[in-house]
Formats: sequence, structure tokens, C-alpha cells
Amino acid sequence: RLTTLASPHLQPETSRSYVFDASIRPFQGVSASVTYYNIEKSGAITAPSSSPALLAYYSGQPIPAGFNVVPDAPDPNNPGATPRVAFVQSTLINANTIKTSGFDFGLTYDGDVDALDDLVGQLQVTSTLNATFIQRLDTTFPDGTTERYDGTLGNFNLTAGPCTPMWKGVWSTAATS
Repeated sequence: RLTTLASPHLQPETSRSYVFDASIRPFQGVSASVTYYNIEKSGAITAPSSSPALLAYYSGQPIPAGFNVVPDAPDPNNPGATPRVAFVQSTLINANTIKTSGFDFGLTYDGDVDALDDLVGQLQVTSTLNATFIQRLDTTFPDGTTERYDGTLGNFNLTAGPCTPMWKGVWSTAATS
């Protein structure tokens, strides 16, 4: 588990973003949209990558400055083995950059459905499909290393753990008579 601690050395983040949006209504009650986004944060406040601390711990090397590795209890079946890591503690840092880009898509139908008139009367139906394609999501750290997260299970510091799929979407439909 990664534990982040406060840091008195943080600087404010800055960001720039570009968004391009196009929408059309090809038919009565149908609309479609596509949005391209490109966002870059500089000096983004985040936890440092715990990889150097984990690599050092498991290879028996000194833990890098800025990290504290807290081992778990020894394995009762292997008391001489290196205990697994319980926590990696580090202070928040200003990363060099966090970049993301991708597309948001939307398709909506809002209108009447006459096919069921004889059974339930005329229905007013609203159906919406929204999807996002994450083209890129990465963090570049002060040491120059870059971690890329699009299409992976990380970064839990940025996504709170649900993963970062390249594609995600939601479809909802509601009908009233």
C-alpha cells in the first residue's frame, strides 16, 4: 500500500488544455457529438513512483531518499525470507507533467416510439450512449521516468483504483407513456 505524506515543498500546479467539439442533429430527435481533449498539467501534485523503493527493498539495496518501506510480519512458514512490503511511505511531489488526451462520443435519441401503440399507447423514449476513448494518460516524474496508464490497471493515485481502460461507456434508456 502506498501512503502519501504532506510536503512543505509543494508548488502550485499549472495546466493548459485544448478541447474541440462537434455536434450534429442528422434527424429529428437524434443528436451525435464528438469531443477531442488534450490536457497537460505541469508541476502536478502526486505521489512519486514507488518502484525504486520496492526494487531496492527486494534486492537488499538501501531504500532511496524520500521513501520509507514498512515490512509486513515475517512469513511463519518461511521465517528467513524477506517479509513482503506492508506500506511504502513517501511525501507528495510536484511531478514534471501529467498528460492526457482522448475522445468523448455521445449519441442520443429522444422521441416517440409508435410500434407499441396498441399495447401501451405511445411511448416517449430517451436513449443515450456515451463513450470515452483514452488515447494517452501518463506521468513524467522529476527523475525523467515516465509511467503510462491508459489501458492498464493503474495509476491508483490518479484513478482511485477502478483502472484506466482505453474504452469505457454508458448506455441508458428511459421510456414514459
